[in-house]
Amino acid sequence: MKRPFVRQHGILVDSYQDISGRRHQYMVAASMLDEVLCEDERTQLVSELGSGIRTEGAAIYALSKEQSADVLEGLLQSLQQNNIAAPMALKRFADDPRVPAALIDAVRRVPGDILANFAQVVGLVGGEGAEEALHHRLEELLLKEQTFADDVFFNAYAGSLSSVAEAILKLNPENEAAVQALVRLLVHPCAFNRRSVAMHISELLQKSGVTKATQPLWEAIERLQQEDEPLVFLAAAPALALLHSDVVIARCEALLDDLSKDVGEMALHTIVKLSISSPVKAEEILLRRIAKETSIHRLIEMSGFLIGRLPEEQGRAILRQALQDESPSLRLHGINLLSRLHMVQAARLAQEALADEPDPVLQKKLNAYITRVDLS
Repeated sequence: MKRPFVRQHGILVDSYQDISGRRHQYMVAASMLDEVLCEDERTQLVSELGSGIRTEGAAIYALSKEQSADVLEGLLQSLQQNNIAAPMALKRFADDPRVPAALIDAVRRVPGDILANFAQVVGLVGGEGAEEALHHRLEELLLKEQTFADDVFFNAYAGSLSSVAEAILKLNPENEAAVQALVRLLVHPCAFNRRSVAMHISELLQKSGVTKATQPLWEAIERLQQEDEPLVFLAAAPALALLHSDVVIARCEALLDDLSKDVGEMALHTIVKLSISSPVKAEEILLRRIAKETSIHRLIEMSGFLIGRLPEEQGRAILRQALQDESPSLRLHGINLLSRLHMVQAARLAQEALADEPDPVLQKKLNAYITRVDLS
């Protein structure tokens, strides 16, 4: 039976179990799906900004479409109290001169183990003194012995160093110290940190291409083609595929059936990404995979890139299955993919799904497809 999203503190929540038995939780701000907060709820959420209470981060997320002055003031208070959710929320207010200055000030003062979120946004927003503040923290973290210590899960200081270096390179792609910091982190003893920095480097290289400044990063990332840890290799794969497309995609395909659920799922996510940069080979893999896939969640992930290239009946069958799933987040993904179909086909599937759709947000989205065409 279809179930609606659970409404919690201005956020829509869906918990579901995939075919392998793993539990997942999907969350999205209600406002992101155009559900209007009632005034009492909005007032309560705004009052939590800068409060330091447990639900403050959720309140920041729930207000993520707000552009009002009271929300800006509250977010500046949250930033002052080092709330790690505040920097990205303040990015939309970057035109206010107080915001870049406050973000740079936060980069200068927050503890090194929570610096990552603050540095990332300063790298996007910039401002007077931004690169200098980031460079100071880069040098501090490089000298900190704890930055290069192993960890059973994730070394937060190393994670901050990676984010600081990436932020510097967004402001100044020629900064050699930031490049060398990322190269050094690629041999960090903690696998999760190596995976994280490989992903950061891969993203940077896909945007910057080959330059004199990025050459050390290309050389370092290319060495990961032979990386024994599959998750580290997969994090680097999008950039590696620009150098060795066929070899990298073949290894990604081989990892699809890895007994580790994490590896198999990340291999699929990676091939979906590669279907943009290397469409022919990646699409061949996804088309072979989709024919034997039993998980509707993975079918939908693959279909996001294959709808329109699949036989029409097969594409409609996958979307129909998604639109009838008990999970509201999966139905939402299916609804979003309706735009890839012909308008009449999309409207018919939407009309069929609307008959027993219990969630008001999803009802509205389905109706939007139906009203575009005459189905009489």
